[in-house]
Amino acid sequence: MRVSGMSAVESLRTWWSASNDPDVRALVAGLAIALNLGGPAVDGLEGLSAALRARDAVRNEALSLATQSRLSALVVAAAPLLFLVIGGAANPGSLAQLVGSWAGRACLLGGLALDALGAFWMSRIVNTVA
Repeated sequence: MRVSGMSAVESLRTWWSASNDPDVRALVAGLAIALNLGGPAVDGLEGLSAALRARDAVRNEALSLATQSRLSALVVAAAPLLFLVIGGAANPGSLAQLVGSWAGRACLLGGLALDALGAFWMSRIVNTVA
């Protein structure tokens, strides 16, 4: 069978070479096998379709979980800062003590450094999964 001057096998080979998408390459391989072996290709292509849908569902689930993890990391990193602002607004004396003494400033800077380190660590964990 020829379409546009190319045989079906040549067309599949061109499609394979032009695409880096593993799903397209799996489809091309399935079509090439069906074309070379002859006979009904429906069962093989339906199996391939089911496998691609299942892989897509797993990929979507992983992206969803990664998004939830990013949001959790943001909340965990922002909570101490938010608590500092709310605590300072509710009791300005505690905020004055925190920034008014060397010990308070050391605690504040140490806490901010640990919070930044934790945020960096969580973002590395989340981004390696995504």
